[in-house]
Amino acid sequence: MSLPLFDKPQDYVLNLVTMRSSEAKRLHRQAILEKWNYHCCYCGNVFPSEKLTLDHIRPKSRGGSSLTNNLVPSCAPCNRKKGTSNWIEFMRSTFGCQPEREQLIYSWIRI
Repeated sequence: MSLPLFDKPQDYVLNLVTMRSSEAKRLHRQAILEKWNYHCCYCGNVFPSEKLTLDHIRPKSRGGSSLTNNLVPSCAPCNRKKGTSNWIEFMRSTFGCQPEREQLIYSWIRI
């Protein structure tokens, strides 16, 4: 799965500037979900958008930001189970070693 964020970032930013905050947040959330094809980044299962949350890879309580490269789609069970733990430790203790899934997240963090 390829995860480029936006085809024309300047268009996306222009739209965000002209929108209300709630519209911008909705668009931002939707763009992330679409780029992940509605898959939970941890378990890999597909969910309808209303069943996915945006999880902070590095939790806010540990200094994580709400920037795009720190937000990933997560199903509610995975989000609750991960809590404030390190994402890679959570994934490996819950799902075992998943090199392809881990690489997707590493690629996302680096965008």
